[in-house]
Amino acid sequence: MPQEFMAKHFSFSRYNLDGGRLHTMLTYGFSNMYFFSFLFDTLTIYLFGRSIEMRHGGNRLLKLFIMGTLLGGMTMAMFDRRSPFMVPHVGATAAVTSMLTFEACMNMGQRIMFFVFPMKIEFLVGFLVLQALFLDPLHRNLGGIAAGGSAYLLLN
Repeated sequence: MPQEFMAKHFSFSRYNLDGGRLHTMLTYGFSNMYFFSFLFDTLTIYLFGRSIEMRHGGNRLLKLFIMGTLLGGMTMAMFDRRSPFMVPHVGATAAVTSMLTFEACMNMGQRIMFFVFPMKIEFLVGFLVLQALFLDPLHRNLGGIAAGGSAYLLLN
């Protein structure tokens, strides 16, 4: 029973949208199925979210997270219509991408340590764009990139 409840209310899928469970366009960003995905999302939120929260406040960080999650859900819904089926999706991928994009726009040219890899922050976002366009059939990171870029434009 708990798995069925989670699948109905905390995963994003065509089945849930067609069933009128529109809230899943937000709630999927607050659940995870795989340990390493959870670990990556959590560490990225901690590392980059802390910086955003210190400069812009927790309220703006939460709005950015929610905006990234919703736009990621809308992007998945739009691209899902082309495929014959949709695997339920969970995780904060789009929200994390919105935070990374926002941080990159705020700090162009800054060198960061992304886990163990030193790089300029815009290269990380460039990698996410390429990944979203060519490796992810649902293009969920495009929604996160749009959310982060939009938030940056609204603040500047």
